[in-house]
Amino acid sequence: MEKATDCGITALLGAAGTGFLVLSTSEQVDASSIRADIVAFYFAARRRPACRRFTRRLEEAYMSWVSVRSFEVVFVSCDEGEEAFDAHLAMMPPEWPAVPFSDSGRRQDLVARFNAIGEVPRLVVLDAKTGEAITDRGVELLAEHGAAAYPFTPARVDELERELAARRDQTIHTVLATPSSNYVISSKGDKVPISQLEGKHVGVFFTTVGYAPVEEFTPVLVEMYQKLKQAGGEYYDFEVVAVSLDNDEPSFAESFARTPWLAVPYDDGETRERLSGYFDSRQLPRLALIGPDGKTVSNNVAGVVQEHGAEAWEGFPFSPEKMEVLTAKVKARDASLTLESLLVAGDLDFVLDQNGGKVPVVRLIGKTVLLYFLVHWCNPCRRFLPSLIEEYVKMREETSGDVEVVFVSSDHDQRSYDGHRVAMPWLALPFADDGLAAALRKALCVDAVPSLVAVGPYGEVLARAARTAVAVHGAGAYPFTEERLEALEREVDGVAAAEGWADRVSKHPFEEDELERRKGDDVGGAVAGDHAR
Repeated sequence: MEKATDCGITALLGAAGTGFLVLSTSEQVDASSIRADIVAFYFAARRRPACRRFTRRLEEAYMSWVSVRSFEVVFVSCDEGEEAFDAHLAMMPPEWPAVPFSDSGRRQDLVARFNAIGEVPRLVVLDAKTGEAITDRGVELLAEHGAAAYPFTPARVDELERELAARRDQTIHTVLATPSSNYVISSKGDKVPISQLEGKHVGVFFTTVGYAPVEEFTPVLVEMYQKLKQAGGEYYDFEVVAVSLDNDEPSFAESFARTPWLAVPYDDGETRERLSGYFDSRQLPRLALIGPDGKTVSNNVAGVVQEHGAEAWEGFPFSPEKMEVLTAKVKARDASLTLESLLVAGDLDFVLDQNGGKVPVVRLIGKTVLLYFLVHWCNPCRRFLPSLIEEYVKMREETSGDVEVVFVSSDHDQRSYDGHRVAMPWLALPFADDGLAAALRKALCVDAVPSLVAVGPYGEVLARAARTAVAVHGAGAYPFTEERLEALEREVDGVAAAEGWADRVSKHPFEEDELERRKGDDVGGAVAGDHAR
């Protein structure tokens, strides 16, 4: 691992000449303006799907660090030309500076110095003051530990390894009990020994009063909980333990009294705070699932419950076999949809073209339609837009116009809607009908923005995660059928195996898993306002 104790980040970035960096806005910034304590050099090439995937993972971690950590990312391109570099930089967060592509001497020096030749994505984390590399295993550590890997030091890695060992030895008692407290409480105030939860599936549910996504999720969870109780039997032996994130006890007590489950006592603030960190409650709703053996099944199954509603109980406890039951129901439901059922409401049987003209929905029948959900203040939405426009143009050319994109806004006002829409070369759902937009989000289980849902020629849902498909495969994702996307994934997996990527970016079992669909910004927040906490 390269050491550069005789120079700091500024000297490294100015080593071969110009000393300035560029942003995706084309603005130039002086390398000496970086004030972070820790800087990561991110080596990547847009042509490699593994890089595009890792960029999203790094961006998510970065957004969780940037407000509370002194951390910066500097992009060092390994692209094949300036045009590819420009397109790649446009996909990066606007805060990330890059070594100019034209400064080939400096880029090549950094690539050689940090051994990134043919080894991308590569994330080298450095002490900004000394320029010494803390680790060149940033990709692996972020894949293994997520945002918790910060600040990437050996001491932090050792600590995380101990935490993982503790999770492997986890029991319901190590999760919920403390030396001074071995019970939870019922809504009637009774103490319930944690020992009574042994051998059960336990959902750890993080609650807060006044936050719309949680308020909407709670009655659905209540109904699913009651259905599981009615089903009975050891297999469906399920209990929920609420963990309040509220700032005052009266709010917690009032809401808890209306629920049928248990809770960590409000006055046990230490346990509530510990669980909040243990299961990462920053994104709500969050329902962690612990199995009968006391081990964590998933950090969050809220997405499954949101998608399937109270009927999610049929897939409980969400094992691969049981999930097949729910998946079959979703496929049957998606196959029965039509463009009219999705996009028509009463007299509103049209979408708008760029000039405001009305385009009847029936004209879209026979085409592949991409429903693009976003909101004007969403940074990931702004970053994804140029890439989507580029791939949309390609798809239109390759299919003779048999692809359409329809913008579905989550904006609060016409001005924001119009300001966002002006940059888009496609159709839009009229802003006036927010009820239809809300119904679309519910029908297609869209709870985060940006989201891109691919709909087939007659309205059948082809791919709910079309945003990822476009980000990774570009226009090649068309026609977004299951067969096409699976074939592309096999190609990527083959390249990953051949180039040694599979092990480097494998998913860690304690990160967000396949049961979660929430990525990007919370659309509930866009509709309901800021988080109540």
